[in-house]
Amino acid sequence: MAISKDQHQEILSHLIFGTLRAQVFRAAGQLKLADHLAKGPLTSVELAEQAQLNEPGLRRLLLALEKMDVVTLLEGEKYELTSLGQRLREDVPDSVRDLVLCYNGEATWHCWSDLADIVRTGVNTFERVDNKNYFEYLKERPEEYALFNGAMADDSRNSAESIASGFDFSRFETVMDVGGGNGTLISNIAAAHKSVQGIVFDLPTAVDSAQKHFKSNGVADRCRAIGGDVFAEVPGGADAYVMKSFLHDWDDEHVTTILTNIRKVIKAEGRVLIVEPLLPDNAHDVPSFFGIVTSDLDLLAATQGKIRTTEDFRELLRATGFELTDVTPLGSYEFSTHDHYNVLEATPC
Repeated sequence: MAISKDQHQEILSHLIFGTLRAQVFRAAGQLKLADHLAKGPLTSVELAEQAQLNEPGLRRLLLALEKMDVVTLLEGEKYELTSLGQRLREDVPDSVRDLVLCYNGEATWHCWSDLADIVRTGVNTFERVDNKNYFEYLKERPEEYALFNGAMADDSRNSAESIASGFDFSRFETVMDVGGGNGTLISNIAAAHKSVQGIVFDLPTAVDSAQKHFKSNGVADRCRAIGGDVFAEVPGGADAYVMKSFLHDWDDEHVTTILTNIRKVIKAEGRVLIVEPLLPDNAHDVPSFFGIVTSDLDLLAATQGKIRTTEDFRELLRATGFELTDVTPLGSYEFSTHDHYNVLEATPC
């Protein structure tokens, strides 16, 4: 379909200056402007005083945020949050603040600014330049690691409820979330299915935050956290082992190790539940840039992983002693209505 000259110019402007818009949004998150404005409309002078900022600089930033529909200007030169701006608050259930800070932060741009060399060499920035993987890089930078964990919690919070309600987890007495972070998904599963006992298995550093999350969500009597190394061993005893947005971080060799460790301990009637987006068999059938395409490029830039097809998972499961028995499509991504999560269900064979 032909586009007009004006449309052509607008598209080019977004492509050329998109990083600037992202950094404006990031700055608003870093300065916690939404949290200050959540208390009520403020002038730039009042906001600068509350947040201890330079008022002339803030005024210029607010103009950009106004044009991005993050704030709106009221009578009396007061600024008010829009519905979009509300999402930058820290204290709302659908907050995306940590997602904004993580995906526009130093670690992300360290690798994405290197995308051309990644494509030239086939090796991500962290492995080639820093001689370590993405997660080892983050662990050496506590502030960025905290942002990453917060971003993953934001992502899980925005999808966990639909995943928990969209699949029948009540079939299982005990569900273990492998790589489950702060326990957002398992908390939602336990809340939606009152008979389920939940376990999070992740690095020892995640245990305390998961336990706090269980307590604050009223499921501490049925959920617990275990610390360990998934590449060394996986605890036994669960009826289902769920992994959401976890295996796509790793190459086939590491995924094989994870699945093999689960196979060693899973019950004969147990289930593996892989919750992931799936690449269509024909990748060109992906209808949008956002969602699968951006996720796959992010994995190329930062990790050894990728978005896989159903057949990719079938082969990995078969090679580690499992049979793929069912694929259940779930709801769409918040940031792409065209792509959705799926639950790939497998049994030991």
